[in-house]
Amino acid sequence: MAKTIRLSDREEEYLIKNLTKINKELVEMNMIPMKDTELFHEIFRIIFMKRTLEITEKGIIEIK
Repeated sequence: MAKTIRLSDREEEYLIKNLTKINKELVEMNMIPMKDTELFHEIFRIIFMKRTLEITEKGIIEIK
């Protein structure tokens, strides 16, 4: 399993957009902003450790 993930330009754009939004909210709450890698790890933790992934009959992955 690769330890490095290559993001497409679109994926990177979404990550930066969400990181900016989250960090703005954290600053408004007088909290420390997150680094992009910290945000990615938190998203990974939420999706893969707290939720389950299922595949539909059409082959679409859903987060439950």
